[in-house]
Amino acid sequence: MTQVESLDDLTRALKPVTALLTSVLRQDDGQLSAAQAARLGGEVKKALAELAPEAPVTPPAKPAAPGASQPAKPTTPGNSTKPVWPAKPMKPTKPLVPAPVTGPGGTTVPRLWTSPALSLPGGSVAYDRNPIDLERAAVADLQEKVNTLLKAATSGDRAQVAPAVRGVLTGTVNVVTAGLVGGGLPKASLPGLPPLQPSAGAPRPS
Repeated sequence: MTQVESLDDLTRALKPVTALLTSVLRQDDGQLSAAQAARLGGEVKKALAELAPEAPVTPPAKPAAPGASQPAKPTTPGNSTKPVWPAKPMKPTKPLVPAPVTGPGGTTVPRLWTSPALSLPGGSVAYDRNPIDLERAAVADLQEKVNTLLKAATSGDRAQVAPAVRGVLTGTVNVVTAGLVGGGLPKASLPGLPPLQPSAGAPRPS
């Protein structure tokens, strides 16, 4: 049910995005009225906010008022007023050093530790990055690209529309991919489909 709901969330969120793209592309000059842009843009913003709500902000702790009483010193059991002194610090242990690996010509190279695999239910692909943060980043990027398209579609300059549309399409693919990667969905199994692999330098899949 969680996987089905994840697909449903993606569908409902991207429907207003495709409606915006369709409305812009059906116009000969790619321009929308201010009312159209406000309505379509508002629907996109609402849908994306429901797909990946922003993380709650924890308010900072209030500083103590001047003259506040100092915390009492810890005491020994039995309500004794004798302070409890901390135990002697333990000696630091030696860090684990990976065993060297013999390379060509008898040289030794350090063996790097591999990061643990991140597994998700359903056998889906996962990145080292937090899936929720990844989806939030994709949604925020798409919202920015939608704002660019709305600006282009009301600017009166047709030349700005095509690159803005391509940006929204790319941002939409990013949101879909982030949902597939971090949403606990199963891996694709159709023969001939390439594996979902990040580009060079991107976070490593498990």
